[in-house]
Amino acid sequence: MASKKEMYGMKAGSGLKDYSRTYEASPIYSFKNSSMASATEWLIDIESLEPTSTNYGVMDNIQLQNLSTQDIYFYPNQDRSKSKVIPAGAIITFTKTTIPAIRSLILYNAGSLTIAANEIEVSVWKEGVVFDDMVRRMHKSFFSKVLGWSA
Repeated sequence: MASKKEMYGMKAGSGLKDYSRTYEASPIYSFKNSSMASATEWLIDIESLEPTSTNYGVMDNIQLQNLSTQDIYFYPNQDRSKSKVIPAGAIITFTKTTIPAIRSLILYNAGSLTIAANEIEVSVWKEGVVFDDMVRRMHKSFFSKVLGWSA
């Protein structure tokens, strides 16, 4: 039976890429709608539409541009209990303080008319790790490992 070191060497030699996540800022991933009839939904699953986004983990910023004449409802992470209204003609940005993690979303056309293609644009991105985040992670790790506390 091979040791862990030998197994890692075989894995590395087989061309498999190790799972790794970066703490750098992600690029901005943008999505534009196709035509949306009244009372229809648009589901955006970020990781399936943009596979490279998995390298950055969950997104922590989202900007919604509703350039149509209809109001839309925004359901972060498909959670219908946390809906937010995006009025017609509005550009609204949510950061990690208002929505901590964004994996997917649903947009619902609440108006009585059809929204034309490209009138709604959704942009998501992740900020790079800043000093405060680094200190918070070190603090959490210290207390969980050394003192056995959980945060």
